Amino acid sequence: SEPADFDGRFDTSADSLSATLAGPYVNLNDAQSDRAQLMFDLSAGRSDLLWTANNAPLPQLDAWYYVHRAIGLGQALTPDITWLYEPLTVNVNVEDPYGCNAFYDFESLNFYAASKTCNNTARIFDIVAHEWGHGYHKALSIKGINAYDLSEGASEYWDATLTGDAHLGKGFTRDGGFVRDLEVDKMFPDDIRGESHADGLIWAGALWDLRTLMMGKLGTVAGVRATDLLHARALRGGPTLES
Repeated sequence: SEPADFDGRFDTSADSLSATLAGPYVNLNDAQSDRAQLMFDLSAGRSDLLWTANNAPLPQLDAWYYVHRAIGLGQALTPDITWLYEPLTVNVNVEDPYGCNAFYDFESLNFYAASKTCNNTARIFDIVAHEWGHGYHKALSIKGINAYDLSEGASEYWDATLTGDAHLGKGFTRDGGFVRDLEVDKMFPDDIRGESHADGLIWAGALWDLRTLMMGKLGTVAGVRATDLLHARALRGGPTLES
């Protein structure tokens, strides 16, 4: 009955162990199958217990790992935000005739099953990090999410800083490529298009450029950390940041 710690470590004197993808930070649901649960034989003294594609659905495993990585970043940047310590509902293998989607509905993260044109979005770190970023923005902002272009841009940045890659959404479609690029310089107000994803690139691209400059000034680790902190602290003053 003892839970593992955030890094998955635990101590036990038992000869066997039942494990499932459940914990204090993530409430995982699968629309197509039950939550994975395993029995491990510890009688031979094994110390490393591995979840693999042979014993659990990959959309469950990937979403579980990716969401915890994102939560870890949030806790490191803003340890006082209570949302980061509350169970976050994550739904995988959501079925839709059109596929190709994922969304945050202000209560949960939702990832679609694979379709003829798109891969399973729970299995794509970019997509998971982006949707988690919406929830983090809502938790940070004193008035929640009122500016959707800002929220899209903020989520794009959290995605990019977690992966270290300005090309977002790699693997979203089966034909390869990526969805958006933060290295394409867009400026306010010239590049405003009235569509939240397109306009959000102005905010995200500026932050990515700042991140690059800060890495050059402070070194990679310190530069990324400084930019991430600046971003998180800016979002706390929302909702629109027009000033």
